[in-house]
Amino acid sequence: MEERFTIQKLLVVRKITRAVVELVRGQLKSYLTALAPLTRPRNLLGEYVRGTAKETVKGSENALRDLKSIYEPVAATKLYDLPKELNPPLELSGSLLDFHPLDYAHAAKTERESKAITVTSPLKWVLSYSGIGPRQLKDLLATRAARTGDELQQSVLHFCVLHQFLNVAKHTGLTELFAGLRFTVSSGKVPEFGELPITFLTSAVPTILPPDEVIIESTEISGSPVFEEVVDIQGIVNLSDPLRDRLIEIVKLHDASLLAT
Repeated sequence: MEERFTIQKLLVVRKITRAVVELVRGQLKSYLTALAPLTRPRNLLGEYVRGTAKETVKGSENALRDLKSIYEPVAATKLYDLPKELNPPLELSGSLLDFHPLDYAHAAKTERESKAITVTSPLKWVLSYSGIGPRQLKDLLATRAARTGDELQQSVLHFCVLHQFLNVAKHTGLTELFAGLRFTVSSGKVPEFGELPITFLTSAVPTILPPDEVIIESTEISGSPVFEEVVDIQGIVNLSDPLRDRLIEIVKLHDASLLAT
């Protein structure tokens, strides 16, 4: 019988989660630093990005057209209300990538009560260019009346370009490279950012939410309506090695009896 998830068990699993997150974050930070030269917007858009030297990139005209198709529906929304037209050369200075844990709303319910909780996914991140993350975008949206539209437009463009790099163009095989490093690239929306496509990076290490009664009890103890997912211990035990699995299949195709030796 599976052990009941209690506050005592939560305390232990939370310590494990922090250690795992520290390990995975450290690995991811070093990976993103090494990959920075590949994620320069000029690698995708070439001469359409402002720079001191002219860089011609094959397919940059098509890339600009694709970027416009991503940007324009976002710019037209009431939330952003930005100029629909893009006039190259574009101000896209990003290169280094940064990552930020994903937060989402969760309605925790028991037979006695319900509570609105803000949950953090410690091993799923919003990927962005350094200095142009979700917090900066949120601040720009909140204070846009006191700022120039250019700042907001540049921030939106950086999110659109990163989405184009990893989810549309799949440029330079970065998506496959991340997969080899045990991270999954995906794209989606975040309610507070409307139609803006957000790029997510998720670790192969699975996380879970305990039962709602444990979540509510934990938030009552902490005095704050926030909670963090914890690692799935059984999921860690069951983690597979994709390369090993593919190699085993190759051996099976030729002579499965060799695996018994």
